[in-house]
Amino acid sequence: MATEAVDLPIHEHPLFPSARCIDDECDGCHVNGFMYAGYFCNEPYCYVWFHKDCAEAPGEISHSSHPEHPLLLTNDSKDGPCDLCGQKLLTPCYSCPTCEFKVDLTCGMKPSPPAIEHPLCHDHAIVFLKIREEKVPCELCKESIEGPSYSCLECDMYFHVNCVHLSEEDKSTPLGKKKSSLRRFLTISTLGHFASSVTLDARSPSS
Repeated sequence: MATEAVDLPIHEHPLFPSARCIDDECDGCHVNGFMYAGYFCNEPYCYVWFHKDCAEAPGEISHSSHPEHPLLLTNDSKDGPCDLCGQKLLTPCYSCPTCEFKVDLTCGMKPSPPAIEHPLCHDHAIVFLKIREEKVPCELCKESIEGPSYSCLECDMYFHVNCVHLSEEDKSTPLGKKKSSLRRFLTISTLGHFASSVTLDARSPSS
């Protein structure tokens, strides 16, 4: 029996669930790779695919980085980067209808934690900061930080959100091994600052 299409907020046409495994770009998070059990559009000239998690993204969310207002899923183009990860903002995305806060689909569905007690990139706990009035350098890549960041309040140090994401949280590794892992991370970061393939793979929703 043929599978029936479903109406989902992420796309203008009904989407069909699929059990196929395909190698393509998700039209939600825009990550290239294998997708299994996702959704696709079968309308003429609109043959797009979505990860299951991306396709089922809710039309409205409450986000820890913007608790003042709900964020709405939209396919309208928005100027500027994602207000969390700083990458180019592609649609669909989440935006605040009251102010100009906007995040990409991945940052909207998987928000940055408000604090990381044992980050791999630093010896102390770091906290998420939504807004900074002046630019500061990132302690890892040394590039200027614009927008949200993580900060060590004890050391007055700041980190790009993506640099922290690239260095996974480690709650049990001894400090010596932690620093060794950090050196490996810094090598990756230096070879390609915010390299899209590394960053997106690290943040990819489950297929």
